[in-house]
Amino acid sequence: MNYSPKGYYVWDTWYMPVEGLVHVFHLQNLRPSFNSDLSENRQLGHAISRDLVHWETCPPVLAPDPSNPLDNNQPWTGCAIWYDSKAYLYYTMRPLGTLVEEQRIGLAISQDGYTFQRYSTNPIIEPDTRWYATIDHPIKGMQDCRDLSIVADPKGGWFGLYAARLRKDHELPRLNCVACVHSYDLIHWNHLSPAFVPNKYCVTEVVDVFMLDGLYYLTLLTGHNYGNHGLFSDPFVTTGTIYAIADQPQGPYHELDDNVLLGANHFGPMSARSVLFNGNRYLLYTDHERIGATDSGVSAFIGTISTPKKLVTKSGGLKALYSDLIESDITDVLVSSNKPIVRSLNQWRNWLPTLGDYWQKNQPGVYTGEMFSGMDIFHTDTNLDNGILEVEVTIEQGIAAGLAFRINPVGECGTVLLDADRKVIEYQEDGCFDIFREIRQAPVSIGKPMLLRVVLRGEHIEVYLDNVLFLAFPRYRYLDGKFGLLIDRSRSSFRNFRVVRLAVNIPWKESKST
Repeated sequence: MNYSPKGYYVWDTWYMPVEGLVHVFHLQNLRPSFNSDLSENRQLGHAISRDLVHWETCPPVLAPDPSNPLDNNQPWTGCAIWYDSKAYLYYTMRPLGTLVEEQRIGLAISQDGYTFQRYSTNPIIEPDTRWYATIDHPIKGMQDCRDLSIVADPKGGWFGLYAARLRKDHELPRLNCVACVHSYDLIHWNHLSPAFVPNKYCVTEVVDVFMLDGLYYLTLLTGHNYGNHGLFSDPFVTTGTIYAIADQPQGPYHELDDNVLLGANHFGPMSARSVLFNGNRYLLYTDHERIGATDSGVSAFIGTISTPKKLVTKSGGLKALYSDLIESDITDVLVSSNKPIVRSLNQWRNWLPTLGDYWQKNQPGVYTGEMFSGMDIFHTDTNLDNGILEVEVTIEQGIAAGLAFRINPVGECGTVLLDADRKVIEYQEDGCFDIFREIRQAPVSIGKPMLLRVVLRGEHIEVYLDNVLFLAFPRYRYLDGKFGLLIDRSRSSFRNFRVVRLAVNIPWKESKST
């Protein structure tokens, strides 16, 4: 399931498939209270997988180079490609004494994918002054040149796209761009004009470029935390991964009306990258955590590698779909067509008892709830800490319906609502005074059967509507409890139940050194 090396957080990641095996290279940071050599904390982590779900930790691959004053800081994000029986690992070079100010792109090469040697004349890419900002201009001492992503040129060679800034003097968001380079040997690169100039993002990074269904897609991380607002087509999103499209790999790329691939309000999925695996393209990202494994802890951009999501083109855009690759870790089927749900005798909602019964079982396997003045939960007797909840929901009349989960003995729980009035899907908590909500615009309709799926993996919660991922975030308050059906000012029916338990490792519980 979610992966990080023991004792470490994972940060940005990039992937290299080689004959059925997938290598991941990643940034890493020590978890609190873990005793380790700090030098490993500054190296690039490495792991391998045959299914994108289970990962085997390998020794780190690249440390700071003390002999090169341009490369003696922790290597940062890049990409990797296997070609001609060699691994080409690109990374962001940085000198000590700087955080992000001076960046260049370096290369390390391996004959086996495990042991790398730096290219002798690094850096191999620095910004071209014809288009791009350098250390001297326009911001003295700062040079954006990071997060390279490579895609094949159908006419020969490769294009590389990386995070950069334009050379012109202007407002900071209007300097931001994605630079483009081209190579025939993966070592020597020639600059071209920018592939993407959005003119509105203060920062875009974690560049990824790939072809899918005949078009080229560019995905980028951005957010309000970088210094500007109103960036997303969904007004509820404050941080996330956007995308743009083009009909050729070098661009120019343009955004669609709906530009959000991943989005959240409370610092959700970060650092998304994709990989071609078994004929499909899968998206993985950093599931961030909160320091101290508590909801009151500092929100961090570091955490674990997520489970894979299948990337598809759907309804004219790019979508991240539920992937059944995780179902290899199902340990028990709790509810199915052969195992009906069992109602709990405890029908209290928080401190209030249920007055009457608002639920009917009209036919086998179908439950209908009706309450138009408030909300009510149908409590089941099924306990689920980690697993998958699935149900087909139809809002026949009224406002909203959904699921409650991890219900504790006093009725407090997490809830997911499909709201047909506001056209949103929303997570909120019932029975507590901490107002935490995640919300996204979604195609919720009256009279339409909708497949609602909630995946619970430790603190990580994912919510899918008709297989499309809409919400992904961490929450530590409720990690165990029963599940229920939820109506909110509506008459709604529920059918086609599936509840399964997953075997889940929780890295922050395993991080202390033994």
